[in-house]
Amino acid sequence: MADTTDRDPALLCIMCDNSGAFSCSGCHTMRFCSRACQKADWPLHKVVCKSFQAHSKVERPGENCIRAIVFDEDEDEPRFVWIACERDVEDRLVPQLYSFPSLLPTAPAPLLVFPDNKLLNRKLPKKIGVWGNMWDVRYPDAPNNGLKNKSVRKVDEELTDVIFGSIIALGMYRDADNRIQSYDLGPLEFRHIIDNLRIIHRLRVYLLKKTVTGPSVKGIQWDCHGDASLCQGETRLSVDVPVASLPSQSEVPSWIADQIGVPLLVQKLPPALAWRDRKMVGGEPCMHNSFVYTMNPFNDDGALDHCPGSILITRKDGKPLLKAHLMAIEIYAKLMRDDMEDVHPLQRETYKAAYTRENFVTFSKVWAEENADRLGVAGEDIPSIYDI
Repeated sequence: MADTTDRDPALLCIMCDNSGAFSCSGCHTMRFCSRACQKADWPLHKVVCKSFQAHSKVERPGENCIRAIVFDEDEDEPRFVWIACERDVEDRLVPQLYSFPSLLPTAPAPLLVFPDNKLLNRKLPKKIGVWGNMWDVRYPDAPNNGLKNKSVRKVDEELTDVIFGSIIALGMYRDADNRIQSYDLGPLEFRHIIDNLRIIHRLRVYLLKKTVTGPSVKGIQWDCHGDASLCQGETRLSVDVPVASLPSQSEVPSWIADQIGVPLLVQKLPPALAWRDRKMVGGEPCMHNSFVYTMNPFNDDGALDHCPGSILITRKDGKPLLKAHLMAIEIYAKLMRDDMEDVHPLQRETYKAAYTRENFVTFSKVWAEENADRLGVAGEDIPSIYDI
């Protein structure tokens, strides 16, 4: 992922790693490198652009007041508000939320603090704190003890799964004396807040495996480049797949699996919220998935869609697909690609015949024994992909 931490984030495009050549003509707070990036950001930016302009004309009610962003559970959209901040007996900066009953009682410290934007790999100049009731990654199974937030639906309906009731965001930073101070938020910080909330939503999907009712089969979820960068965990997850949801035909080819007699059904998954308006992450297409390249070693790269996003893989014969089996196929395919690297295309048909079911059986046994520690199970305890 491209590193932008050594560049002034205020001068960078809010949608990519490029320098922001121009700004929004309405609020003048958002910088973009191109009309394409501005157009991609507009569905989100328009939620607050005009309201920010209107709020900027409202006089600050007091020296201790800062501009915050409130997502009220009963309002139609997020809005900017003036919030007074006072220090408690422990010298903590505490927002005075008495005019927002749905946010009371609220702990003195924020529930979450956003120091960066991982979608951009960009450290924020100053942090953003969030107070309220939200899904907490530390307690993923905790029940929702609030209401689904109405205002966040203006952005993404799915974000109501992680915001339980009202929340409010305030700017935070430490001064030269290491005391926490506050600062005014604007549309730029609104974008960073939403990006972070979308990441939290992806983590929730990642951690909370859906309970499957009815007949199911074991499959593998293979994450795309973007999703893998968000969760920073396993990119190939063993999951239970409802039989009723299986497609009749594979949506992504897997030549090598067909070649060894284990045809696969590959189903494209909906993009994560984080990629709803972004195409790149770290200079690479966020929807890129190495499965296509790996499983089709003889296909012309330009003839296939290498950006299907995250995918769900099952066996066409309805048998369970174990992670060890898919890993073995993956390594087998990579060896095939390496072997073919210096072979003339006209001679490749001859070499293809060597990659048979019988050869894969021999290879997979040796590979499982050599990778027992990595697999967490003795090679001889892994059933044959053909006998399971």
